[in-house]
Amino acid sequence: MINKQSAYELAVWQAKALPAQDQSLIVNQTNQALASLAGFQTRTIFQSVSNPQLLFDWVEWDNADNAKSAAQQMMSIPELKAFVGLIDKTLVFEHYRLSDAHQLTYANGSTTELVVYQLAAEVEASEFQNRYSYHLSKQAGYQGRYLLENTKGDNQWAELVFWENEPAAVAASKALGDIPEMGELLRGVKEAPMVHQYFKKFV
Repeated sequence: MINKQSAYELAVWQAKALPAQDQSLIVNQTNQALASLAGFQTRTIFQSVSNPQLLFDWVEWDNADNAKSAAQQMMSIPELKAFVGLIDKTLVFEHYRLSDAHQLTYANGSTTELVVYQLAAEVEASEFQNRYSYHLSKQAGYQGRYLLENTKGDNQWAELVFWENEPAAVAASKALGDIPEMGELLRGVKEAPMVHQYFKKFV
């Protein structure tokens, strides 16, 4: 269950090698090291369905201060330093707060669509999100989503959208693109999304 008081760390990263060969370090050792830090709650790891070396970490901390403190300590803990050594490049490493959640009939076999984007300064975020949510929720295979706001502000957002499967997610993306109002809405996105990928749970 997602908590509005928590801080959510979202890290999208490209591994230097196929992550299956380093699964114990990525999952067990890193989880144990994170659990030793103040405020750690939970961690879920996702793997891109199109690029097996692309993963994202979804880590819950009890508050933003502990989340920031943990990030500063990563290189001083051997297991976390070893984990960082597996990373070829980082696409996103940010902290978010929950803004909204919908439906949430998500199951372990579901496909998770991750979109990280920034809205233009003049765009009213609540209006954008309400209109987007209306069309999104009508798509076949939709199971819910988390909408998160970057703790730094700057009108930057992350969406975790849960779908029954990948074909449903891809079909929904195409269908949404064919809706004239969606085209109008998406003009409010500053440049291209920073991340737009489909993921499954890593383990």
